[in-house]
Amino acid sequence: MSRTKPAPSWSEAVSAVLGDRDPHREQAFDTDATVVIAALKALVATGRCVATGPNAAFQPIRTLRVAAQDEAGAALRPSTKRTERDFAHWAIALEGERGSWIANVTAMTYLPSRRGAPAERVVFHLALGRVLGHPFIHDAHLADPQLQFASGWLLLTEADLDVPWLLSGVDPTDLDSLGEAVMGKPRASFVPVEERRRKEEAIAAVRAAYLAHRGDMPRALRQDDVDVIVRTGLDYGLLINLDLVHSATGGRGSPNAVYPKLADAMQRLAPRRASTTDVDPALLALWQQLGQAATAAAEEALVPARHALEEERAAVAAERAQLQAERAQDERATAERQRHLAHMTQALEEAHARIDSLANVERGQLVEIEGLKHDRTSLQQQLTVASDELTALRITHARVVEERDRARTELTQRERAHATERERAADEQAALAADLAREATAARERLAEVTGLQQELTTTHAALQDSLVAQRAAEATCVDQADQLARLTADKLAAEKAATAANRELATWRQRHDEVAEARIHASGELANLRAEHQAVTRERDRLDRLLARLSPTKHPKAR
Repeated sequence: MSRTKPAPSWSEAVSAVLGDRDPHREQAFDTDATVVIAALKALVATGRCVATGPNAAFQPIRTLRVAAQDEAGAALRPSTKRTERDFAHWAIALEGERGSWIANVTAMTYLPSRRGAPAERVVFHLALGRVLGHPFIHDAHLADPQLQFASGWLLLTEADLDVPWLLSGVDPTDLDSLGEAVMGKPRASFVPVEERRRKEEAIAAVRAAYLAHRGDMPRALRQDDVDVIVRTGLDYGLLINLDLVHSATGGRGSPNAVYPKLADAMQRLAPRRASTTDVDPALLALWQQLGQAATAAAEEALVPARHALEEERAAVAAERAQLQAERAQDERATAERQRHLAHMTQALEEAHARIDSLANVERGQLVEIEGLKHDRTSLQQQLTVASDELTALRITHARVVEERDRARTELTQRERAHATERERAADEQAALAADLAREATAARERLAEVTGLQQELTTTHAALQDSLVAQRAAEATCVDQADQLARLTADKLAAEKAATAANRELATWRQRHDEVAEARIHASGELANLRAEHQAVTRERDRLDRLLARLSPTKHPKAR
């Protein structure tokens, strides 16, 4: 019975990916795509690989699919223009529970963790390129939804690593800052244990040499003591300074006393370059000849380069002059554009000012139109009131005409009765005149009869006087109504004038003005008719006055 091979651990996968490379240094995989694909397969095979992308997107990776991509977008055979080592040739699909992340890897960078930290803290940074078309379009088993990364980056880490905390305040596209975040900032005062131990052993050797030279008897620090300290320190590769002297002597010697001795010892004991006086003159002459020959050869070899450099300088000078001319032309063009821009800006400001002015005028006209509309409404209301009053006046006029006709009828009837009475009185007077001679005795009876007739005429005259008073009251009413109609006509004329003024602003009121003018003409005609009727009534009154004057008893001596 066969056993299933256990999945490799994350540290084993990291070791397999690095191979012989230093795990404590940053490593770039950017030359061979097949190596990167093999490394990705090893990391995904652990089952602990988590991919993190932009916008805090992440998902555990369970499967890795690889397909060739081309310009057509289908997963076909590798293109003849690219090889399997080219990164642009391959597209990968990182599948997990949240779907498939499709990308093209252009480089992979290994970012180590702090020295001594476990391999689970390392990070693999994937630089992404452009995905050509749909490389997995024929793969029916690819997990959905599919998300293509056209460019950017992805991080592959172990499942337990806190990537959001790691990326806080870090730009993932900057490998230096990302590597510093992964490895951690080194402490400025940190010294490795081996180096610290080696330095302590060297200082102990310098102190032992100093004590051996000085002996058991303590004394002041001398030049030969400093020479021993400097010589031994140089042998052990230590930094020669005041701290070294104090460490070896137990703090003896002030800085003013130690520094001159250190300077003298370093001048004599420190390694220095050989001077010309220490070299054989023949060797020095040979060295000078070789230098001159090398210089001549170098000068001869540099002649074409110098000619080329001179030509390049001349070309650069010409280009610089042309560039300066173009720059001057550009400056002139820029100045012209600036002037044109200033002119256009001024024109724009003037246009804005005109627009504001026109807007103010428009607002004023709108306010004026609103006022005219209000005036039109008021005039319409006044015209309605005037029309109502005119209708009432027409009704009153009709009633007055009716009363006038009734008065005329009554007057006609009274005139007829008066004429009848006058004829009868004339007949009676004629009879009395004829019978006066014959009937003298009956004069008194006739006189009484005439007196009765005179009383009847007086009663008739009083009735006529009452009718005349009523007629005069009706005439006064007609006059008052005529005055009221005149005032209404004046108000109507004022309304017409206001309407005419409004029509100069609003042409639509002209028809209303014509209607008001017709109403005025009609009212004038009515007033003329009333005046004519008033004159007729006045003439009738005068005629009745004359008639009453003729019928007065003072005009008849015989009646007395």
